[in-house]
Amino acid sequence: MNEMDVKKCVADAIGVDLSLVGESFSAETIDEWDSLKHLILILALEDKLSVSFTEDEVVNMLSYTAIKAALVAHGVSLQ
Repeated sequence: MNEMDVKKCVADAIGVDLSLVGESFSAETIDEWDSLKHLILILALEDKLSVSFTEDEVVNMLSYTAIKAALVAHGVSLQ
């Protein structure tokens, strides 16, 4: 999975245009990002990448930057 695939997954799960997903994209800056969409996003990432996030990771993955960091921590290459 490359970074564009991650952006598409985030955009689809949150329900926003792909062009909005970038370094400043977060639950604090996007009204559409609610708790249900957050869970949908986490499950989509886990399914697509065959990873399991810890509870601590899930509660901290509230920005695109944090999502990328969690993926890298699980050995996902974003190239």
